Amino acid sequence: MRNRIILIGAAVLGMLSWGRVAGADSVVVTPAAPPPPRQQSRLFLGTEFGALFSGPFWIDGKRAADEGGNLYFGFHAGYSHALSERFGVMGLTRFSIWNTRWAETAGDERYRIDLSLGPEVHAREGIFGGYCSAPLGVTLAPSQAGEGRAVQHSYGTGLGANGGLLCGVDIAGRHSGGYFELAWIAHITWLDHTARLVRTGTVVNESYQYIDHVLLFSAGYLYRL
Repeated sequence: MRNRIILIGAAVLGMLSWGRVAGADSVVVTPAAPPPPRQQSRLFLGTEFGALFSGPFWIDGKRAADEGGNLYFGFHAGYSHALSERFGVMGLTRFSIWNTRWAETAGDERYRIDLSLGPEVHAREGIFGGYCSAPLGVTLAPSQAGEGRAVQHSYGTGLGANGGLLCGVDIAGRHSGGYFELAWIAHITWLDHTARLVRTGTVVNESYQYIDHVLLFSAGYLYRL
């Protein structure tokens, strides 16, 4: 009887030991999960410079000679919100000097404020990241005419639309970093113009329509959330 009890106990211990070994062998080591999507979200602020290429120009719906291109300079700020590891949405505000060659010669001061939103694709590997976006939006164009002697000019606040494509790379630690970017931006702008002859007081009202393109390089600071 005693021998049977000893055999049964040994069998139970053996089964328990085998179960532990089998359980240990069945453990699967799960690789570390990728960083959550919001680590791709970022705030950014930068400066930009490039070239303005003047396109078609109309006065009251009639084609006129274009005003000529010029150098371009501006600032921008925005926020990129990650929807997933690869896709997101970028919101962008851009302030720039918009002076064609003719406007600069005439002493005009023209500016643009772009408000745009667009899809973004991005990727990140360690401290390096890359992204491309295609923002679209509206444009405000406050303008001030140069002083004239025989003819006094004035402008209303221009309205328009903008769209483009931008691609960049960034280098960032856990939060802070910098980025470099290349972009192409197209604008269509409507601007009301008034000319007053000083001698006779005659007033002429015109509607201008501009189409132009900008190629620019940007650099700035980013804060990754």
